[in-house]
Amino acid sequence: MVAKAPEIYRRRIAYVRVGLEFTRKMIEAQDLMARYKKSQNKDKEAAERLRALWKELEPIAKANAKGERNEKVEK
Repeated sequence: MVAKAPEIYRRRIAYVRVGLEFTRKMIEAQDLMARYKKSQNKDKEAAERLRALWKELEPIAKANAKGERNEKVEK
């Protein structure tokens, strides 16, 4: 359905998709952080997953920090 749409719409959808994925990961990180704090910093599984999530989130945040995707979409 989107494949035949103008490129600007495909880019907008991609941008929203990235934002939703970032938000999902941030919510998961918040839940894990609460679990980790509740365990008095002893939940090793939560700590490992948090580290993995941050590794996934950093590139997304850096790629979108300057609004690069917004500039491309709005042109």
